[in-house]
Amino acid sequence: MHLRLTLAVALSALATTLVPAVPAVADEPRAQLQHPLQLERGPAPRVLSMVGNQIRFADGRTVTFERPAGVTGQARLIGRFRSDAVVWAPYGEDRSAVFKVRPSGRVSMLGEPWVDRYGDNGWQIAGNLLYVASYDARSRTRLSKVSLVDGAVRRTWISARSEIWSLLDVTPHRAAIGNGSRLKVWRGDGRFERVFVQSGRRYGDVSFASLRHDWFAHRTSDGTELRRISAPGTVVWKQGYENEMLPTDLSGDGSVLLTTEYETYSPQLREARTGRILRSYDGGYHSAYNSSEQLVLEGNRAFLVVMELRIDGKRREMLVRCTIGGRCERASRVASTITLVTHGS
Repeated sequence: MHLRLTLAVALSALATTLVPAVPAVADEPRAQLQHPLQLERGPAPRVLSMVGNQIRFADGRTVTFERPAGVTGQARLIGRFRSDAVVWAPYGEDRSAVFKVRPSGRVSMLGEPWVDRYGDNGWQIAGNLLYVASYDARSRTRLSKVSLVDGAVRRTWISARSEIWSLLDVTPHRAAIGNGSRLKVWRGDGRFERVFVQSGRRYGDVSFASLRHDWFAHRTSDGTELRRISAPGTVVWKQGYENEMLPTDLSGDGSVLLTTEYETYSPQLREARTGRILRSYDGGYHSAYNSSEQLVLEGNRAFLVVMELRIDGKRREMLVRCTIGGRCERASRVASTITLVTHGS
């Protein structure tokens, strides 16, 4: 069959940014991010992944997610609980449901479906807890802490009307949430710590946080700043407005930050402490690109990116691995959709 490849033209509307304080040196290591179909096949990912309806566990076992009755759309991975994969799926017209999938393939629903008007906006796992940020018809954010053992809701907070908060990061005892230029931390006792509120009229958007490593990113009208959660008043490093960056993942040891350039879709591995570019991959309009925010680290010397392409007029995805040494390879087959999860890289 003749393959007709065309390029989609926009990144996700959720894209926000990040860039370093000290401009990258002229001879920074760069490599071309080739079209996935031009790459050789490499190993399967070391992180939990879901290609189409096939879940691949870290030990290599693969099971099929048999869609339960009531599921009305494409499922995706949220994370892992003990030996189970945890999967989100739309359930009816305005609800979402979460399922645990055993390595044997057995599927069970976790608790009851949630009212969620806007879909899969915020579902993160920490220890034995699932944090859920869902949204109702009044555009209120409902932040819930749910037991992954029995599905019971341990605690819930509901925002004011028309107040949308994004779930940025979680630990067993804290959850970081952002709303424009505001950052809060929801504690285990249900109370909030007000971490950061931008003063003045400057545009601002808190776009990324790591509670474990004490970082958050604040996008402004004149660039994106990386700050410490414990010392939010100080900018550690910053990049100007040009070549905006979206931070997506941080290595388990906190040393490497993965970002992507908003204008050119170019992934970059950076030194987290300074923003120095360790390896930059040129993306651009002449190759497939990441449009689903599925860009995660695999250790601290490689990243995995879900690339979108079109084959015979149909949207398809393929998983690609690129290393700090400048090599890229395919890490999956072509599928209708791919999701993957890291656990501290």
